Amino acid sequence: MEKLISDVYEKLQIDDKFAFKSNKTYYNISLNKIMYFMSKKRITNVYFVDKICTFYGKMNDVEINLRKKQVDFWRIHHSFWLIRGI
Repeated sequence: MEKLISDVYEKLQIDDKFAFKSNKTYYNISLNKIMYFMSKKRITNVYFVDKICTFYGKMNDVEINLRKKQVDFWRIHHSFWLIRGI
């Protein structure tokens, strides 16, 4: 029982936000609101249901950030990420 409680607590502590800077504005967006990422020559677009935000950064850095957070984003192409279930 102690192991189960410890595992649940650890999962609840995972940071579920993605932070980036776009046009001098800092964003800290819930990963649940992000549909996918797309990148072309270090310009990365973050796609939401109702809007798109753009920031300067490499897709490999996005990948490292998401892997640290242990979220289920899949890389389907060198320029695209897709969240599980979409």
